[in-house]
Amino acid sequence: IAILMAYIGLNGLLEGQLQALNIKNDSLTILTTNNTALQPGYIIFISFVLYGLILSTILKFITPHDAH
Repeated sequence: IAILMAYIGLNGLLEGQLQALNIKNDSLTILTTNNTALQPGYIIFISFVLYGLILSTILKFITPHDAH
């Protein structure tokens, strides 16, 4: 969740800064683009974390309580 929130926050900040850089003049035109996107690695990382949490919960239930 923290990665997603950071992405949203930084994306908004970056978009605002890039809008300020857009210059329209008779002799000069600057267009800035923001080509950021959530990459497949983000989805893989979140899947890995959720898998670890689910596996941990399952192992807690099937492990005897007297095991150390």
